[in-house]
Amino acid sequence: MSGRSCGSSATPWIGEGVRLGTDPLGRYITAPVERWRPVFSPRGRFRLGIHLNWSGSASARWFDAEDAGDVLESYSPVLTNGTAADVRTRVDPEVLARFLPLFRISNQRRTAWAAHLKSLGYATEDTALGTSCRCLAAGSAPQRSCCRPRGAAWP
Repeated sequence: MSGRSCGSSATPWIGEGVRLGTDPLGRYITAPVERWRPVFSPRGRFRLGIHLNWSGSASARWFDAEDAGDVLESYSPVLTNGTAADVRTRVDPEVLARFLPLFRISNQRRTAWAAHLKSLGYATEDTALGTSCRCLAAGSAPQRSCCRPRGAAWP
């Protein structure tokens, strides 16, 4: 990949993003260099590109934009398998910062994203796995980090 600098983690990629480190499988964790607004705003039913979400049945790869849990679930494959450009296109940084503990991603990714979002000025929740996860529906009991409340309304 041309245009990528060698050096420490958090080395900028020209015009794309920054490398935050690697996950347990040795894959790069990349993020946009500066604050961004997502290009894609889902409406109705949507699915991610096959390069982001290739596992499961074809019907299981569809998400419903009216279901907050589905939208949040769609972020995990982007954060795990996507590039900084995919994140910039599909992930709302405010939502990512607010619900970071809910995403099904490795602790290395969660920690790297929390630090990066804070460096960009986004307020993040406590990222300790399972300690600050709250259900999206108002008045609900706290959920484990792996729970994804289906049918919940956006706060």
